[in-house]
Amino acid sequence: MILSKENFNDYNKKGFLIINNFIEEKTVDNYIKQLDLLVNGSISTGKQRNDLGAHNTKQDKDFENITQIMLPSDFLPSLNESEFFSKSKEVAIELLGNDIDRDMDMYIEKAPFTNTETPWHQDSAYWPKGMKDTRSLSCWLAFDEVTIDNGCMWYVPGSHLEPKRKHSYAGENSDALVADCSEDEGVACPIKKGGMIIHDGRILHYSRGNSTGQRRRALITNYRPISMIDWERSIGFDHREELENLDD
Repeated sequence: MILSKENFNDYNKKGFLIINNFIEEKTVDNYIKQLDLLVNGSISTGKQRNDLGAHNTKQDKDFENITQIMLPSDFLPSLNESEFFSKSKEVAIELLGNDIDRDMDMYIEKAPFTNTETPWHQDSAYWPKGMKDTRSLSCWLAFDEVTIDNGCMWYVPGSHLEPKRKHSYAGENSDALVADCSEDEGVACPIKKGGMIIHDGRILHYSRGNSTGQRRRALITNYRPISMIDWERSIGFDHREELENLDD
């Protein structure tokens, strides 16, 4: 078991949990070398790369405000056998049950001085309509020391137990969604390199922009019941295409 009874209680009450020193820094450095091949274009990611910060004026014409690469494991298959993927799945099974598997993975980077916030939202707002089993968990591995100034995660504790808030698009040219919320409701969660934050798919969360000269990078895995993954695929939802039927 990776989690303690206290971890279980905290997660179920708050909807998120910080696990420090989840992956050794030298292992994280190896992930960084691999993912940089996608970021610098050595390996093309095509339409699976987009800008989550398109709702703001672009700060650097050669780089996204918030770089998002969906399913980096499509391009780096070794990630599927990585320590982070296997250990995060173990955590997800401990919390949600033995019928849980990885639904998708994602890389997100806030480059230096891009200073673009990730709007307040709930991951559940991105789910396709008709999701019957809402058990879901995201695992967020920090590639850098993550601070308030470079864009640490903020959460509204307990919001996963409340009704989902109304979401809208953050901007005319943006696929990012935004809900009515503010930092006054939330708590900031700075974390060290190699630490992991896990959160329920229904919790309200957000991050400030990166106003520092350092990169802010994260590798994310998402888990849900196998039956729901099979259902998603049966309706053509595989996280590689633009969303058309949001669960509003």
